[in-house]
Amino acid sequence: MTGTLLKTITINQRGADNVTISANEFVAGMYLYSLVCDGKIVDTKQMLLTQQ
Repeated sequence: MTGTLLKTITINQRGADNVTISANEFVAGMYLYSLVCDGKIVDTKQMLLTQQ
């Protein structure tokens, strides 16, 4: 993992509870993603992306 920021998604709609991204934008591998609210990291999770 290189620690490079790959994408930022801004959610302007209040109450939005999911975000869909296209896996075609990324190569297979392990990714970390974070939920940031008011400039603070609320949570960080891992995602394993495989190619089919």
